[in-house]
Amino acid sequence: ELDFRAAAYQGFHAPGLNNTIRSYGSGTSYSQANPYLTPEDMTGYEAGTDYRWKTGFVQITAYNANVTNAVATAKMTQAQVNTYCSPICTYSATTSGPTIYSNDQSLQSRGLEFQSHFDLSSKWAADAGYTLTKTVLTWVGGAVSPTLNPTGMQLGGVPRNMANGGITYYPQPNTSITATLRYIGNSWQDTQHLSPVPAYAVVGARVNHQITPEASVFLSAVNLLNRNYLTFNSSSQYIAGQPQTITVGGRIIF
Repeated sequence: ELDFRAAAYQGFHAPGLNNTIRSYGSGTSYSQANPYLTPEDMTGYEAGTDYRWKTGFVQITAYNANVTNAVATAKMTQAQVNTYCSPICTYSATTSGPTIYSNDQSLQSRGLEFQSHFDLSSKWAADAGYTLTKTVLTWVGGAVSPTLNPTGMQLGGVPRNMANGGITYYPQPNTSITATLRYIGNSWQDTQHLSPVPAYAVVGARVNHQITPEASVFLSAVNLLNRNYLTFNSSSQYIAGQPQTITVGGRIIF
């Protein structure tokens, strides 16, 4: 019923074509590609435990990952503007100005994940999960402003706390009705923590009927109560969360 597990891993992420060859824009709203970018490197490790019994399970995992040579955008200096994109782009001392991709960031992400499932009876089941994440910059190079990108502070767009829960009812063996709750904790648009993104929770629902082992039909609803909430977009803009969305569909496995 009980096991312990651990893993260590290493990987990389190559810069995309957008980062290396696609320059676009004009004036101060200009993005300069950089063909000399190197891959981002990631090393990490995790450890966890699982406890299973006849009617459910609980899983807990702790992890740590470090990324070096992270691809980031940095405001170009006057000399860089003259070298790369003048007269298409123009330097500005008062606005964000043209940007260029660089490998001038390193970051660390560590956290704890919890997941569980419980068969309460032959007709009822419950699920619950929670994630605690701390993601911070550990180093910035000369091309990246340490004022706009301070080290040791939660990265913009990464909530520290996320949770989910659900309960499922089986009126008959081939039919299930599920209600879910998804919670996203407070976060920030930016790493300076000047633009907060409030926490929010949304309710969802799903009805599924298994016609045959290979075919099923379903009805699902996202944001069932049509709550208005904000999500991360960029350091200067917010974006509205997904409104009430209802989907009817079918699935065939062959």
